[in-house]
Amino acid sequence: MRHFVIVSCLFVSTLLSATITPTKTVAPIHEAVRHYDSNSLILFDIDNVLLTHSDMIFNLPEKERKPFIDRLAAHHTPDEMNRFESLVWLNSPEQLLDPRMKRLIHDVQCRQIPVIALTKAGTGQWGYIPCSEEFRADALKKVGIDFSPSFQNVKRISFDEFKVERPPVFTRGVLCTGKVSKGDTLRAFLKRTGFHPTRILFVDDLRENLTSVEEACQELGIAFEGFELTEVLETPILLDRELLEFQMRVLEQENRWLSDPEALHRMGR
Repeated sequence: MRHFVIVSCLFVSTLLSATITPTKTVAPIHEAVRHYDSNSLILFDIDNVLLTHSDMIFNLPEKERKPFIDRLAAHHTPDEMNRFESLVWLNSPEQLLDPRMKRLIHDVQCRQIPVIALTKAGTGQWGYIPCSEEFRADALKKVGIDFSPSFQNVKRISFDEFKVERPPVFTRGVLCTGKVSKGDTLRAFLKRTGFHPTRILFVDDLRENLTSVEEACQELGIAFEGFELTEVLETPILLDRELLEFQMRVLEQENRWLSDPEALHRMGR
């Protein structure tokens, strides 16, 4: 009997332990999901996990992109910068990062396991985008990903308890954090929906986001398993200064964003 109690305690301790595993492929995520059931919750980040932009500006390291943004910002108001940035998002093509992620989500949904997106996307109106959370849900739908089957009885939640300019919003299976951390947003979502999963699996490309959710799970007594997708971060992108300077000039002078192929065509390259 004593042996059984010790083994049981070790089992519970293992379940409540947290691990974050770096990975370049879907394979370990697919294997881990096999052990989850309808009492679990699976979360996917959107940008650089499910979707990626083909335009160079999105894939440059921050230190190479920032000088171009700062140069533009020096001559424009914050509202004007919001409009410029929203134009970039509206007119830069997005595609699936890895089609196997889409199939994995479909398999999870067929097994009746709750699965949603958890993204640092803003909420509300942003520049020329009337509703940021709907914009992200629409982007997923365009590539055939629909998280709305999970929590169908929850149409929309605005987490106004967070006294911030852009509070989190849940809609169509997409949980946008706005100006709040992913961990705090998830904690609020579970409280509002009354759902207490036994286990949570989260896929993100940034360690800080995984750690934030990990800490929330530990506070709530929920077993956590995280996967840090490093494929995009480890893919080298070369700065084409002439191309980006041309795109930024057109953005400022014509109030439009040219995708890389459009800009190269106009440049005669």
